Amino acid sequence: MVLEATVKGLKSEVSRLSDKCLDLEGRSRRQNVRLVGIEEGHEGNNPRQFCATVLKEILELEDIQRLIRGHCTLAPKPREGERPRPFVIRVHHGDVKDRF
Repeated sequence: MVLEATVKGLKSEVSRLSDKCLDLEGRSRRQNVRLVGIEEGHEGNNPRQFCATVLKEILELEDIQRLIRGHCTLAPKPREGERPRPFVIRVHHGDVKDRF
């Protein structure tokens, strides 16, 4: 009896923690923007500044709000002729992303 109650309690806790983890992962991606189609190597030494410049030019923005992060996805570097990796850009505020 005690073992069954313990297992039932642990199952409900695992389910709750799993739901919480999915929610946190979704929230952490909410402020990300993907930039696709930029050839490899054009970002130079400062990918965050490169992403800010590209967004400013493409969207014709007067100024770009703070970008927390800008980097290529973690996929392996593509070979010659393959599709380039997308950039992942994280903006500081969610309302900034909505303007994109």
